[in-house]
Amino acid sequence: MFSELLDKLHSKKVVVIGAGGLGGNIVNLISRLGIGKILIFDGDVFDSSNINRQLYCNQLTLGKNKAEVAAEETRKIGISDAEAIPDFFQEKYFPLLKGYDCIIDATDNVNARLYLEQVAIRSGITVIHGAINAYFGQIAVVRPGDKTLSKLYSGKIEPTRETISYIPATVAALQVCQMVKFLSNAGALEREEVLLVDMFSCQTRTIKL
Repeated sequence: MFSELLDKLHSKKVVVIGAGGLGGNIVNLISRLGIGKILIFDGDVFDSSNINRQLYCNQLTLGKNKAEVAAEETRKIGISDAEAIPDFFQEKYFPLLKGYDCIIDATDNVNARLYLEQVAIRSGITVIHGAINAYFGQIAVVRPGDKTLSKLYSGKIEPTRETISYIPATVAALQVCQMVKFLSNAGALEREEVLLVDMFSCQTRTIKL
C-alpha cells in the first residue's frame, strides 16, 4: 500500500508558500515522502523569537532566509529536489507555478491567505490551506473557484495569539495528509469543508461552510 502511494508522489511537484512554523514542518514531511520537486517561497529570515515553534530555526540559522534553509535541509535528506525563492510570493512569480500539482499555504496572515484563494482561481492549481492561532488550527482543500477562505474570513477576525511547538507541527501534518489524499485521489476534504483542530481539548471536527 505505502509503496504504491509513494510511487504516485515521486512524480508530483509541490509549491510551499511560507517556511516558518507551518512551512518548515511541511517541507520536512513532504521531502521525506519523496515529492519530486518542492518550490519554497519565503522572504523572511529567522530570528530568536522563532526558536520556540519553527523547525529549522536554531542558533546556526539565525539571520538566514527561511526558504533557503528549508531547501538546504531538504537537499541533505536527498530524496526530493528543492528550490528556494527567498522572497514573498507575488505577481511576478506566477509563471513559476506552471506544471505544479498543488500549492501548500503556510502563510501567516489573512491577506496572504485570501490572495492564495485568488491564485488558485488564476492558476487552476489547488491550495492546501492551513492556519494556526494559539491552540487552534484549521485545514482546507481550496480548489480553483472555491470561496472557502473568503467565507472563513468574512466576519470578525480574531487577533493572532502566540503558539507553541507542537501546534504548527500538528496542523502541518494534517495539511500534508490532505495533500497526499488530494494528489492520490484518496478522499481529501470536499469543497468548502474545513477541518478544525483544538489542541487544548485534543478534539477535531469538520464543518461545511
